[in-house]
Amino acid sequence: MSEELKRITTELAYFRDFKPESFPKFVLNQQELLRLIDLYYLSQYKDGDQDALGQKKAFYNIVSLPVDVAAKELDIDTKHIRVYPEDWASEYGCILLKAELEQWMKLGYFGRELDQYSHLLSKYGHLVLKKVRDKVVIVPIQNLVFRPDAKTLNDTPIIEIHYYNSEDDFKAEAEARSWDNYETALNNYARDGKHQKFVVYEAWFPPETIKGENYMLVSTYGDVLVKEKKEKNIYKGIPFEDIPGRLLGRGQVEKLFEEQIYLNRIANYKAEGLHWSSKNIFQSKDSNLSSNLLADVDNGDILRTNDELRRVDMREQNLQVYSYEEDRYEGNAYRRSFSTTPMTGEGTKQNVPFRSSYFSAQQGGSYYKRKRDLLGSFIDEVLRDWVIPEFKNAKRKEHKILLENLMADQDKADKIIEALVNVKYAEAYRKGGIKTKEQGEIKKAIIREKLMKEDLIIPSGFYDRLKYTTRTEITGEGYDVGQTAQAYQTAAQIAGQNPTAFDNPITRKIFSKWFEILGVSKFDIPFVKPNLQDTLAQQRGQVGGSLPSPAKAPMTTQVPETANI
Repeated sequence: MSEELKRITTELAYFRDFKPESFPKFVLNQQELLRLIDLYYLSQYKDGDQDALGQKKAFYNIVSLPVDVAAKELDIDTKHIRVYPEDWASEYGCILLKAELEQWMKLGYFGRELDQYSHLLSKYGHLVLKKVRDKVVIVPIQNLVFRPDAKTLNDTPIIEIHYYNSEDDFKAEAEARSWDNYETALNNYARDGKHQKFVVYEAWFPPETIKGENYMLVSTYGDVLVKEKKEKNIYKGIPFEDIPGRLLGRGQVEKLFEEQIYLNRIANYKAEGLHWSSKNIFQSKDSNLSSNLLADVDNGDILRTNDELRRVDMREQNLQVYSYEEDRYEGNAYRRSFSTTPMTGEGTKQNVPFRSSYFSAQQGGSYYKRKRDLLGSFIDEVLRDWVIPEFKNAKRKEHKILLENLMADQDKADKIIEALVNVKYAEAYRKGGIKTKEQGEIKKAIIREKLMKEDLIIPSGFYDRLKYTTRTEITGEGYDVGQTAQAYQTAAQIAGQNPTAFDNPITRKIFSKWFEILGVSKFDIPFVKPNLQDTLAQQRGQVGGSLPSPAKAPMTTQVPETANI
């Protein structure tokens, strides 16, 4: 056995044998705990779904709804990732950065798997991500081995178990990634003949715990495929709920283990009682009667008996008690997991006071707000360390983009075009030739018409020059519907009274800060810019007709602000 495999085997044994006190008493280790979570979520028993008599056991599932509620409350998408400029020179470039970053993430694994984060986090209690070359992927928590009592993923060796269904699958990846000794590993696998799947251990050890290379890929036979030094951890994780004494977080399913077990017991008691109450049984002292009226008596037969034939009372006497226990434990489970009726979106019952529902929804909202904050911070860290650096590398060279394909709607495309109009207009203004406001409007319209027919060229290293911060604002976080509606209404009133208010640099800064306080980006305020024909028609209308033309506005000495593009 190689030295590398010995290290890995030691960690596997520690993971298998150590059980933190915070684990449920009826599970042996973390692997069994995760298996039980999967089974309960799918309404399955650990020891089979049949009782001693061969009857199918009832499963009263109360764990799937809290998982779905939490996933809904923590729902996240690429649209929730915001880019905020740190100076005025970067503000228009950040619009373009966010749009192209969003499209790039959707085309890659990060955007595709982003929707699964909230579901996996609330179900298993922990979400682990991994950087694989230029992608960010979800790591199945069942395939991870780490010390159960560690504080963070950076404090423990991490082993990820990879299973290959065939030798061809392993060989294809080994050749594509130029692994060493893979042919020797295949020969050892062929000689063994005991395992159906080919197993490879991917191990990362904290640099302070091992000298030299701390990252390795080792086959189950000890063949070292890759060995190198990696100071930074390639895994990142976040718990749904921190539990002292263990690294694995606790999710909604594990939190409701006790309620699930008790309600299953009640459901089976109730099912057995209903099974017997559905039978028709008769009693009589006469020994001459048939033993089974259903099988031994034909239609039309006359029963002659010395004693009356009576039906045995088989009614279930405990239905009310069962219903009471179900309501009590189910209500407790949903309160503990903040999955009560207001959070599920169902209508409240008639006998439930409005104030009670209101406070229940308020408490649930506060609970999930804290979870959203933590998940948002985690996604920000992933963006900062992994996603955006890879995006910049991919987009560092000069490239062309089609605005219509890049933007989700025409309004966003118009904003980018308008940003470029301001840049090119500022260049023309510096060169001179624009003496009046009317000339400036015509010049802008000409530039706009030209840009509409051209591909947008992003210069080399453009995104490296921008100054910005990113923030993940998940559904309901940082966004108030009432405030947003009020902001739009106020912006519409301002624009109606003074259409040039948002073009003035001073007032634009004031309104931008106001929108920022309300949680609304000023770039989200829609606008419509006239084309060249509309501008010329407006200019002709001003100089013609019976009305005197208005006095020409003096040219301002301020130069329109520009973007780094």
